[in-house]
Amino acid sequence: MRFCLQPLHGMQLMPQIISLLILGVLVVFVLPTTAEVDQALLPQALHGCSDHCGNVTIPYPFGMAKGCYRGPEFFINCTTGTTPDEEPIPYLTKRSGTDNLIQIHVTNISLKGELHVLQPITRACDADLNVGLETDLPLPPPFTFSNTKNNFFTIGCGSSGNLLGFRPGLGLDGHTLSNIHRYCFTFCDDNSSGNDTDLVITDDSCSGFACSLSSLPSGVQYISIILSRSIPTNWDSSYPCRYAFLAEKSEFTFSPNTSFQQLSNTSHLPVVVNWEIGDHGPCDLEQRSKHVDFACKGNSTCINWPNVIRPTGYICQCKEGYQGNPYLPDGCQGDEMRSS
Repeated sequence: MRFCLQPLHGMQLMPQIISLLILGVLVVFVLPTTAEVDQALLPQALHGCSDHCGNVTIPYPFGMAKGCYRGPEFFINCTTGTTPDEEPIPYLTKRSGTDNLIQIHVTNISLKGELHVLQPITRACDADLNVGLETDLPLPPPFTFSNTKNNFFTIGCGSSGNLLGFRPGLGLDGHTLSNIHRYCFTFCDDNSSGNDTDLVITDDSCSGFACSLSSLPSGVQYISIILSRSIPTNWDSSYPCRYAFLAEKSEFTFSPNTSFQQLSNTSHLPVVVNWEIGDHGPCDLEQRSKHVDFACKGNSTCINWPNVIRPTGYICQCKEGYQGNPYLPDGCQGDEMRSS
């Protein structure tokens, strides 16, 4: 069978050609790539286990029910909202002392060894400025604060922000705590301008109104932030509150025109947390011991999680040409398996 097209004059054909070109461009930009579609369809949780809490994907080794997570440290408590319209919220849990249960709000889990969580802001206003206010940010093992993706901020004229961090088991004797201290001080003189756009700060910089530090060491598992007023200033009436907090670099940038208003209506900010498989040590120890519970499954490789002093654990990654969840049996799939 043959199909014949009648020739058209140039002016008649041009609108059709333009329409086809526009349609082609729209298809290129709208349709997801095959890799994106495949990744979305690949299993993330163990068979029979839920892989979502609200709009957050919960991939193995994390899980929300007994038999669905690798170990208790990867348990996610999925809490339902108080009303049917509220999305369930995933929490990491940590028992502090005998009765105090600490819950950390999780907003994203990456199989590349990262969590995004919400952590509270330390705030002092008016009468509170005369005393030091402290906020503790504890993480359960094997979670540590990212040393490359978070900044420590102190904001407000005449403010003193102290960050005390603890790295368990990384002391000089290999067992005790290693303490980390970071300090931020701000100072505004009478000539400082609250609307001065020159005061926007970046990594490791200070202005009269704000200070930012990015030099947090790796392996820090517990942070205590103390905020106090170093000196009274003439700006106290215009800016009655001071703040100190850890925040993901890409989620907060200080600008005097907007940040004070933003922080006055904010109780928590995103923080990046690292996680690893830390049952038996780094890759070489785990592979040499040939433990039956080695986390990296077929078509995946073991990668030591970097630590300033020594490797303490590892993460898994699908080999080149494969994608999926490397912690699941047959979780890393190649093109042939995905197309069958």
